[in-house]
Amino acid sequence: MSARRESDVKTAMFDIGHPAHVHLFRHPIRILEERGWRVVVLARDKDVVLELLKAYGISHAAGSVAGSGALGLAGEFSEWVSKARRLIRAEKVDVVASVGSPAAAVAAKLEGAPHIAFNDTETARAQRAVYAPLSTRIYVPEALSADYGPKMERYKGLHDLSYLRPERFQPDSGVLKELGVDSGEPYAVVRFVSWSASHDVGPGKTTASDRKELVDAVSAKARVFISAEGEAPEGTRLALPAERLHDALAYASLVVGDGATTATEAAVLGTPSVFASRFAGSLGCLEYLGKRGLLRCVPDLRAGIDAALETLDDPAAARAAMAERRRMLLEDTIDVAAFIADKCAEAAGTA
Repeated sequence: MSARRESDVKTAMFDIGHPAHVHLFRHPIRILEERGWRVVVLARDKDVVLELLKAYGISHAAGSVAGSGALGLAGEFSEWVSKARRLIRAEKVDVVASVGSPAAAVAAKLEGAPHIAFNDTETARAQRAVYAPLSTRIYVPEALSADYGPKMERYKGLHDLSYLRPERFQPDSGVLKELGVDSGEPYAVVRFVSWSASHDVGPGKTTASDRKELVDAVSAKARVFISAEGEAPEGTRLALPAERLHDALAYASLVVGDGATTATEAAVLGTPSVFASRFAGSLGCLEYLGKRGLLRCVPDLRAGIDAALETLDDPAAARAAMAERRRMLLEDTIDVAAFIADKCAEAAGTA
């Protein structure tokens, strides 16, 4: 067990294993640094994680490289724990924060540092079984239906609001020129995920034919830009730097597909959004946005076609309705970025 730092300067470590974690934590990192904290980041080499960290000017220590298969994931877990332990010890970290990282929780426990988790999904039960008992606190949105036990604390907000509230993000209309879209021309972002994550098991995986049918149907009413992990139907790929995705989502007439994160990001930006997946109806945060009229959740891509085409019948009216609903959402929720920074300080004993 390592000794904690004796100086007045506190150190926080953020464990980042997915692109969404970069967005969630980048503003809390800046807030803590502005308060005089030292911040270190351990980053997993997965998808566009490293690209986003570079774009936002966030230095990081190299974590594990995303593995595949049972043996690959087991080897990666061991590597991740080892690197996290070394970083915690070397930097005398006072608090470790993650989005429910089992490796970070194990490393923090072994090194005598508090681990706090910020989770927003009911899936990934296997990971939760590891990190929950080892965490000091687990912070979840009020909308989450899962019960994480006595360490859980709910808050009025969503992960997306850590980086997409107006005070944190203002979309750049220059993205329209980059996309080659004329002012007022409707366009849709169609998002497909790889279904390779550990929680993407069981029936309901979207098929190539369903994906093609959705793209063809939406293309009849709007320009289509495809954002996909792995293979996707023929069409125009969303050829933008990773950090520009939210600009594209903000000005779209529609966002549709089987990616939950992209669906909720579009929704909180006030963009008409359709989440078409077998997970529809089972994820509390998406249901919360659905009840507010900010997101439509349907069980599969075929059902998504009808919802998408209905929106595109009058895209201007759909966006106008979304604006008021978004305003009410912002009034009813907190500044999640500041909340995360405050909880880091609290766990480190400086609140």
